[in-house]
Amino acid sequence: MKGLRVAHVRGWRIPKQTTGTGTFRPSLSRCRRPLGGGDMEVAPINPPMQRHGPNGPRRADGFSLLEMMMVVTVILILASIATPIYQTCVLRAREAVLRDHLFTLRALIDRFTLDNGRAPTRLEELVEKGYLGRLPTDPFTARE
Repeated sequence: MKGLRVAHVRGWRIPKQTTGTGTFRPSLSRCRRPLGGGDMEVAPINPPMQRHGPNGPRRADGFSLLEMMMVVTVILILASIATPIYQTCVLRAREAVLRDHLFTLRALIDRFTLDNGRAPTRLEELVEKGYLGRLPTDPFTARE
Protein backbone atom coordinates (compact mmCIF):
# COMPACT_ATOMS: atom_id res chain seq x y z
CA MET A 1 0.00 0.00 0.00
CA LYS A 2 1.83 3.04 -1.24
CA GLY A 3 1.37 6.23 0.77
CA LEU A 4 0.38 4.46 4.02
CA ARG A 5 2.45 4.17 7.16
CA VAL A 6 1.48 2.19 10.24
CA ALA A 7 1.49 3.60 13.78
CA HIS A 8 1.28 1.30 16.80
CA VAL A 9 -1.16 2.54 19.44
CA ARG A 10 -2.09 0.38 22.45
CA GLY A 11 -1.98 -2.92 20.67
CA TRP A 12 -3.57 -1.75 17.40
CA ARG A 13 -1.97 -0.83 14.09
CA ILE A 14 -3.56 2.31 12.66
CA PRO A 15 -2.69 3.08 9.05
CA LYS A 16 -2.08 6.76 8.28
CA GLN A 17 -1.77 8.39 4.91
CA THR A 18 1.27 10.48 4.11
CA THR A 19 1.43 13.52 1.91
CA GLY A 20 4.20 14.16 -0.59
CA THR A 21 6.28 16.03 2.03
CA GLY A 22 6.44 13.03 4.35
CA THR A 23 4.07 14.40 7.01
CA PHE A 24 1.38 12.20 8.50
CA ARG A 25 -2.31 12.80 7.89
CA PRO A 26 -4.93 10.46 9.39
CA SER A 27 -7.04 8.50 6.96
CA LEU A 28 -10.79 9.15 6.60
CA SER A 29 -11.84 6.05 8.52
CA ARG A 30 -10.44 4.49 11.66
CA CYS A 31 -9.02 1.18 10.47
CA ARG A 32 -7.87 -1.06 13.27
CA ARG A 33 -6.08 -4.34 12.98
CA PRO A 34 -4.60 -6.39 15.84
CA LEU A 35 -0.80 -6.48 15.92
CA GLY A 36 -0.77 -10.20 15.31
CA GLY A 37 -2.52 -9.80 11.94
CA GLY A 38 -6.00 -10.98 11.09
CA ASP A 39 -9.00 -9.29 9.57
CA MET A 40 -9.16 -5.50 9.56
CA GLU A 41 -12.00 -3.84 11.46
CA VAL A 42 -13.24 -0.53 10.04
CA ALA A 43 -15.04 1.90 12.38
CA PRO A 44 -16.78 4.93 10.88
CA ILE A 45 -15.74 8.38 12.13
CA ASN A 46 -19.26 9.51 12.99
CA PRO A 47 -21.25 6.70 14.64
CA PRO A 48 -25.02 6.81 14.09
CA MET A 49 -27.14 8.75 16.59
CA GLN A 50 -29.43 5.75 17.28
CA ARG A 51 -27.63 2.97 19.13
CA HIS A 52 -28.95 -0.37 20.25
CA GLY A 53 -28.30 -1.31 23.87
CA PRO A 54 -29.01 -4.56 25.70
CA ASN A 55 -32.65 -3.51 26.30
CA GLY A 56 -33.42 -2.52 22.69
CA PRO A 57 -32.91 0.72 20.79
CA ARG A 58 -31.64 3.69 22.78
CA ARG A 59 -32.58 7.32 22.23
CA ALA A 60 -30.09 9.91 21.02
CA ASP A 61 -27.70 11.34 23.59
CA GLY A 62 -28.73 14.61 25.27
CA PHE A 63 -30.51 16.01 28.30
CA SER A 64 -34.09 15.14 29.12
CA LEU A 65 -36.70 17.71 30.08
CA LEU A 66 -36.61 16.50 33.68
CA GLU A 67 -32.86 17.00 33.92
CA MET A 68 -33.13 20.51 32.47
CA MET A 69 -35.92 21.38 34.90
CA MET A 70 -33.81 20.15 37.83
CA VAL A 71 -30.88 22.34 36.76
CA VAL A 72 -33.12 25.40 36.40
CA THR A 73 -34.64 24.68 39.83
CA VAL A 74 -31.23 24.51 41.49
CA ILE A 75 -30.17 27.76 39.80
CA LEU A 76 -33.36 29.50 40.96
CA ILE A 77 -32.87 28.27 44.53
CA LEU A 78 -29.31 29.60 44.57
CA ALA A 79 -30.44 32.93 43.13
CA SER A 80 -33.20 33.24 45.73
CA ILE A 81 -30.61 32.73 48.49
CA ALA A 82 -28.02 35.09 46.99
CA THR A 83 -30.33 38.02 46.16
CA PRO A 84 -31.18 39.08 49.75
CA ILE A 85 -27.53 38.73 50.75
CA TYR A 86 -26.49 40.98 47.86
CA GLN A 87 -29.14 43.58 48.70
CA THR A 88 -28.01 43.63 52.34
CA CYS A 89 -24.40 44.18 51.28
CA VAL A 90 -25.40 47.08 49.01
CA LEU A 91 -27.41 48.68 51.84
CA ARG A 92 -24.51 48.36 54.29
CA ALA A 93 -22.11 49.89 51.77
CA ARG A 94 -24.42 52.88 51.25
CA GLU A 95 -24.74 53.31 55.02
CA ALA A 96 -20.95 53.25 55.39
CA VAL A 97 -20.55 55.94 52.71
CA LEU A 98 -23.24 58.08 54.37
CA ARG A 99 -21.58 57.65 57.78
CA ASP A 100 -18.24 58.77 56.31
CA HIS A 101 -19.82 61.84 54.64
CA LEU A 102 -21.55 62.85 57.89
CA PHE A 103 -18.32 62.44 59.87
CA THR A 104 -16.46 64.66 57.37
CA LEU A 105 -19.21 67.33 57.38
CA ARG A 106 -19.31 67.36 61.19
CA ALA A 107 -15.54 67.90 61.37
CA LEU A 108 -15.67 70.68 58.74
CA ILE A 109 -18.56 72.43 60.51
CA ASP A 110 -16.57 72.35 63.78
CA ARG A 111 -13.51 73.80 62.03
CA PHE A 112 -15.65 76.51 60.34
CA THR A 113 -17.20 77.38 63.72
CA LEU A 114 -13.80 77.70 65.41
CA ASP A 115 -12.40 79.86 62.56
CA ASN A 116 -15.37 82.22 62.13
CA GLY A 117 -16.93 82.21 65.59
CA ARG A 118 -20.30 81.11 64.23
CA ALA A 119 -21.79 78.02 62.61
CA PRO A 120 -22.44 78.01 58.85
CA THR A 121 -25.99 78.94 57.86
CA ARG A 122 -25.94 76.71 54.78
CA LEU A 123 -23.76 73.78 53.71
CA GLU A 124 -22.90 75.66 50.51
CA GLU A 125 -21.09 78.19 52.73
CA LEU A 126 -18.48 75.48 53.45
CA VAL A 127 -17.83 75.22 49.70
CA GLU A 128 -17.76 79.01 49.20
CA LYS A 129 -15.20 79.54 52.00
CA GLY A 130 -12.98 76.68 50.71
CA TYR A 131 -13.49 74.18 53.51
CA LEU A 132 -14.96 71.65 51.11
CA GLY A 133 -14.42 71.10 47.37
CA ARG A 134 -18.05 70.20 46.68
CA LEU A 135 -20.97 68.91 48.65
CA PRO A 136 -20.99 65.12 49.02
CA THR A 137 -23.64 63.12 47.20
CA ASP A 138 -26.21 61.25 49.26
CA PRO A 139 -25.73 57.52 48.47
CA PHE A 140 -29.46 56.74 48.95
CA THR A 141 -31.03 59.54 46.91
CA ALA A 142 -28.06 60.39 44.62
CA ARG A 143 -28.58 64.13 45.30
CA GLU A 144 -26.25 66.69 46.85
